[in-house]
Order: sequence, then C-alpha cells, then structure tokens
Amino acid sequence: MTDFEFSAPWLLVLLPLALLPWWSRRRDLPRHAWVALLPKDRLSDAIGLGLKLLATIALAATVIGLAGPYRGPTTVTRVGEGAEIAILFDRSRSMDLPFTNNSSIGNRAETSGDSKGRVARELLLRFTAARPFDEFAMFIFSARPMRALDFTSSPEAIRAAITANDVGRGLGETDIGTALEAGVAAFESRPYLGARVILLVSDGGARLDPDVRHRLTDGLQRVRARVYWLYIRSVGSATIRDSAGLELSEAIPEVALHRFLESTGVPYRAFEAEDPKELGRAIEDIDRLEKHTIVTTAVAPRRELAGWWFAIAAGCVGLLALARVRQRESWGTA
Repeated sequence: MTDFEFSAPWLLVLLPLALLPWWSRRRDLPRHAWVALLPKDRLSDAIGLGLKLLATIALAATVIGLAGPYRGPTTVTRVGEGAEIAILFDRSRSMDLPFTNNSSIGNRAETSGDSKGRVARELLLRFTAARPFDEFAMFIFSARPMRALDFTSSPEAIRAAITANDVGRGLGETDIGTALEAGVAAFESRPYLGARVILLVSDGGARLDPDVRHRLTDGLQRVRARVYWLYIRSVGSATIRDSAGLELSEAIPEVALHRFLESTGVPYRAFEAEDPKELGRAIEDIDRLEKHTIVTTAVAPRRELAGWWFAIAAGCVGLLALARVRQRESWGTA
C-alpha cells in the first residue's frame, strides 16, 4: 500500500492561514464602560475557543482538499479456490449457425433457435460470474487470434470481453493452432499461481503442422497448463467419442486435433456437445474440476480523498454560520 499523497502538494504552503482565527480581534465585542465589570462566563469562553477551533479546521480542511489528497493505488492479495483460465473462443462463421440435433428422425436435422456462439457466450458468462477468485484471459480467433482480455479478476472486464465478440459476423477461416499458441504465450512470464487452464471453445478441429505440434507440446509442458476442449459438434461433423478405432483419423480435423492434444503429455479432456444442454453440463463439469487453492493479487485504483476534506470544511462552516446567527440574536435582545 502506498502512502498518503497529494496531487498538488505545493498548495499546502497555505496551511498557516488556518491560524488566522486565533489572531485577536476586539472590534466585535459588546461596548461596556469597563469589561472587568462583566461576570466571568466560563461557558462562553469555551464556546469561543470551540468556534476558533472550528474555523481553524475549516480553513485547514479546505487547503488540504485543494491539494488533492489520495491514497493508492493499492495491491490486494486474495486467497480462494479457482484457477488461471485462458479462454480461446472460435469466432468463425460456423459458430453463427444454430445448434443442430444430429439424432434427427428420418434423416431430418432439427435446429434450435440461438446460434452456437451466442449459447456458448451465455454459458461462459454464468461460468465466470460464479468464479470470483479466477483470473481470466480471453482470445477471439478465426484466421488469427485476437487478445480481447488480459488476465484479470474484474467481473466488469470479463463480462465485457465475453459479450464484445457478439458484434458482426464471423469469418470463414479458422486457425486453431495459432490460437492454442496464443493461449500458451499468455502464461509466459507470469508467476505460477497454482492452476492453469486453456479452455478451447470451438465447433471444428485442425490438422496441425509438425512444427506447430512441437511448439505446442513444448509450450504446454513448460507452462504446466491443462487443456479442455468444448467441441460443439455440427451436423455432419465427425465425432470424437470413441474415436480410437476410426480409420484415417489424421484426415479428420476434429479427430486429428483430439489425438494430438491427448499426446501432449499435459492433462487434457474433450467435451463433445450437440445441444445447449450438453454444452451446459460440460461447463459445469469444468467448474467442478477446476477448484484449486489460488493466491491472486489485484491492483485497486487510487482513492481520491478531497471530497472528505471538503465535507469536513463544509460542516465546520455550517456550525460557524449557525453560531453567528445565534450570536446576533443574543446581542439584539440584550
């Protein structure tokens, strides 16, 4: 925590003005032939001292307020259950299509209303809102990944990053390899807080080049990140469930990506979803799996304190004004 500081400390040279109320003035005293004839009034003396003190506080508080006092920024350490999660969100054109139930009757596909991307965003909003101790980063990708959010635990920033990629239409190209590399790079040069997750949300796979495979394998092991793939299956797309016996698996992008991620040597799990309910259950499973003790730090912005000092000055001035009114009433009825 930083010390108490001022935006304009040079104004503090005006603080000696707060001593002006103690400068003796006799012109406002009542006229008597001989003041010594007046009886000693200790209560009046105490009230007089109190009024001078109020005037001093009012002047000093005004000067301090004008100097712009503030405290911060401050670093807050939090301990809770969560993880560092880098979300890789597929923004390709196919994610704008509605969910399709592949178990159709009579070879007819049944579609639900909302697009796959919109449903995934709504579920991610609920997922992130329920995990206050997590640090989230987000990348939106199609042909190239774009960083939408650096690691933060700010609910407002996380919500804005998730909803922001609902603007416009997706592109036709998808490069999952560079998206995964961006997710790995997000953890580079960051201290290890206890749990790291790369969450891939996509409705397609990819056949990765050997160089990309090598870089991803090395990077995932180096940053010690677990990988989850929320595979939103489209009608006609290959399934990755029980794909071990599929022939020509390398020719099927989804199966090829699934088998590569299994071979990286880091914890990995794929969730295949054909409808919003399955996708929701998959996210709930991830929520249950990723609850680890995590220590995070957040920087809170500086707190401006000038308003408090001006409020003190205003209160003192109000009391002085009330006392002045009462004083005039007293002399007037004497």
